Amino acid sequence: MTHVAVTPVGAADLLQYVELTAVRTYALSGRREEGATASADVAPEVAVRLGDFDLEIRMRMIIRTAQAEFETEMAVVYQLARPVNMWSATLSEFVARVGVMALYPFVREAIFATASRMGIDQPVLGLVRQGQLTIGDVGGPELAPSRVPASVTELAREFSTPPSEVRAALESLGIEPPPGRARLTPDQTAAARHAWLTAAPEFAG
Repeated sequence: MTHVAVTPVGAADLLQYVELTAVRTYALSGRREEGATASADVAPEVAVRLGDFDLEIRMRMIIRTAQAEFETEMAVVYQLARPVNMWSATLSEFVARVGVMALYPFVREAIFATASRMGIDQPVLGLVRQGQLTIGDVGGPELAPSRVPASVTELAREFSTPPSEVRAALESLGIEPPPGRARLTPDQTAAARHAWLTAAPEFAG
């Protein structure tokens, strides 16, 4: 696994570094409520967890019909082929255009199966076209730099700049460059990546 991170710009760019590897169920329930008020618009709650080498997109939905209330919480997990520095705009676009589209059919089927086992009518949940579900801002910082440790040489490759410039920039941040192929700590590496990608003066030359 390389320690040289990439910084995708947009969902299409991020797609080349991810692979869907798991669908997880965190909660699934149905409760009869005869005479209840049916839900009007269904607005799913979406949460995101970005790890060093994985990305989890989690969706929670509560559906009420005249017969029952259904709650489901599921997630899709993507493995990252490379360490990723993630801009919030890229992550939000990926979640809305890719992650939610991959996850929603599983959530929909789980609710239908629950209704079937309960012997009641299935709620009306249509198919969703890309961009139809509004999820809003997924939260988090504007930039989440990868915390995967890297050496000076690896950062130089990542930043497309000579190692001498990386060493000088690290020193200006109060970080002592490690010798040879030794790697910085996760915090130091993240700080260096954040400073470079946000054009801190000490990295801008």
